[in-house]
Amino acid sequence: MKRFVFSGTQLINLFFNIGLLALLVILLGLAIHCAIKYLKDKPQTINSIKSKSLGELLKGKRIEMKMTQEYLAEQVGVSRQAVSKWESGNAEPSMSNLIAISKILNIATDDLFSSQSSIKKRTREKE
Repeated sequence: MKRFVFSGTQLINLFFNIGLLALLVILLGLAIHCAIKYLKDKPQTINSIKSKSLGELLKGKRIEMKMTQEYLAEQVGVSRQAVSKWESGNAEPSMSNLIAISKILNIATDDLFSSQSSIKKRTREKE
């Protein structure tokens, strides 16, 4: 039988290569995990955003961004009660407030305006 004898440098190189290989396997596993998680999280399509009322859209984005009604109100320059009324559908923000909200919540103004116009259509249909 032939015995393998490694010098100190060869052992260091061997352990380094094994460690490098282990690191690559771990990184590959993390990349696969992230890809699977990304694919499972279905992003909101424009149609799903448009089907929401303005209040639902505002509340959903505010909560997603971990903001309180009070914080959003301070940023827009209105009272917390105004934000509560917008989210419950009891009132609608003015155009200038909609523009401020779109910047703060990172929502396209088109999506906010389409949500607002769909509310007006529903209100007209009920009358």
